[in-house]
Amino acid sequence: MPKYSTILERTAYAAILLAATLEFMSPFLIHYLGYDGFHALMWITAFPAILSHGVWYPHWLNYAYGGLGSSTFYFYPPLAYFVITPLQLFFSGMTDITVFHIAGFAMTLASLLSMRYLLRIVQAERWLAWLGSLLYAYAPYHFDVLYVRSGPAEHLAFVWAPLVFAGLILLLRDRNPTRGFILLAVSWGLLLVSHVPAAVTIGIAAIVITLASIRRLTWPRFGIMTLAAVLGTALAAFYFLPVAYFAPFAQLKYLRVTYDGLEDPLLGFLDVLHGRDLTVKGIATAHYFTVLIMTVVLVRLWWNQRKTSPGGTKHFLVSVLALMAITDLFFQNVLISRPVWDALRLTQVVQFSWRWNLLASVLAAVVFATVRDQRSRVWINLSVIGLALIASTAAIFHNFDVRVHPPLPQRTPFDPPEYAPVWANPSKDSVVAFALLHQDDAYAQDTSGRWLHESILARRPNDVRFSLTLEKPTTVVLHHWYWPAWKIYDAATGHEIPERPRPDGRESFLMPAGYHALDYQLETTDSERAGAILSLAALVAILMTALLLGMLHRKKPIATTRSPAEKAGTRSGPSIIKSSVTRS
Repeated sequence: MPKYSTILERTAYAAILLAATLEFMSPFLIHYLGYDGFHALMWITAFPAILSHGVWYPHWLNYAYGGLGSSTFYFYPPLAYFVITPLQLFFSGMTDITVFHIAGFAMTLASLLSMRYLLRIVQAERWLAWLGSLLYAYAPYHFDVLYVRSGPAEHLAFVWAPLVFAGLILLLRDRNPTRGFILLAVSWGLLLVSHVPAAVTIGIAAIVITLASIRRLTWPRFGIMTLAAVLGTALAAFYFLPVAYFAPFAQLKYLRVTYDGLEDPLLGFLDVLHGRDLTVKGIATAHYFTVLIMTVVLVRLWWNQRKTSPGGTKHFLVSVLALMAITDLFFQNVLISRPVWDALRLTQVVQFSWRWNLLASVLAAVVFATVRDQRSRVWINLSVIGLALIASTAAIFHNFDVRVHPPLPQRTPFDPPEYAPVWANPSKDSVVAFALLHQDDAYAQDTSGRWLHESILARRPNDVRFSLTLEKPTTVVLHHWYWPAWKIYDAATGHEIPERPRPDGRESFLMPAGYHALDYQLETTDSERAGAILSLAALVAILMTALLLGMLHRKKPIATTRSPAEKAGTRSGPSIIKSSVTRS
């Protein structure tokens, strides 16, 4: 290898280690959260508080919007907060920001290990497998998710994405499909209940891999892959069925974006040149150009191997990576891919091109750790050095004014307006202003705003018992958003009391004069029961299918599609994606 290439290779190693070291120190140096962090802090506080009352899956957050409540976890994937809750309880003496950093650091390490597992599956050398895993775990976009935006849900998605691809590769490679089936089904289900946009991104890439492999697949093996995806999706039914049922009742229209609201990397690059939003758009631009360079490298390798070793394992894997890179580039260029999202009605799910930087991070790690062609290494190392330096810069200058408007204080400690009921004011600012104005209201009042004689007898997250003493028939207005799953009952008779939303979105009902004891309860709907049953059934089906597959292949040795030379090098770890181009 020429001296220049050796120096460049070692510089890439050093750059990755530098970025990992600097970001490793970030949890100890960063004492604030990003611009979505105040949502995460409220949820970190509220989620375990509801769980402690025996509610296994919190849906309604009672103290959001100044006590009016919020339907957040009907729609927001809950897994990250199930993960954070034990840490919040264990580190109960620490602040919520500290708990966030501890959880984020733990998830970062988990993503490092999951990526290393994927790289060992594709036969990366041990040293390169560790470096590629560090590149993935401490990628600039990962830093952006954790510290610039502070989104624990998308941060957790970094753990599952490599495992989805590992499951696919095992199903393509191994004669015994048991391990690949379990890994694909479970990791896909966990990804869905972690972060939906990330799942859409990884799911599209997985479909690309499957379509590229269709000639190599037998119908039984294709059926196993499909069954794993279906059961993994069903595993998340406890989350998705209530979402489908309650979606018409929340102002989810705010999740939709216009053409002006979509980020395109080339337009973002112009913003970076003008000094605007350096961290967010600079990170997105760095990932985009990295994928662009690696796409050119992969396509060149694919073309050369097409001439020298067509149909071989090396050629096949390079072609799959090239197709994934092309897919990433296509969807990052929003001006090109927007019609696809509109046709699929997924524009409100995958909002911005930078969502694809998760796949870009996976590609960067896999290509860096596996492609060993000397000419390709020059360009790969240059792009990796640039990516690592961007990550290092973000970690060093996190206290400087290079983030998205850091001096601006957060408007309120409330949930995003998209989780307010449709009966509330349709204006984002009006919803927040109304909640601020009424956050100190009594629990019950009349239509004129006069406080009523009420007493809270018992209060739990999903059940409030209170009493009212009325001098005359009164339309009672509760300090609570109207929501179809909340029902009012007369505690003495058990009869349900008819209710309706006020023009401002609050709960109201008519009561006669006298003393009344009332139960206000969040009921479990049929969609929630069906979702829980379907998720449990999917888990049982995954275990039973894995057991059946294991029994069918118990006495058969595991075979792979690798060549004898590649099998011989498994322990020492030579790459199975080496180029057949003659080295200089």
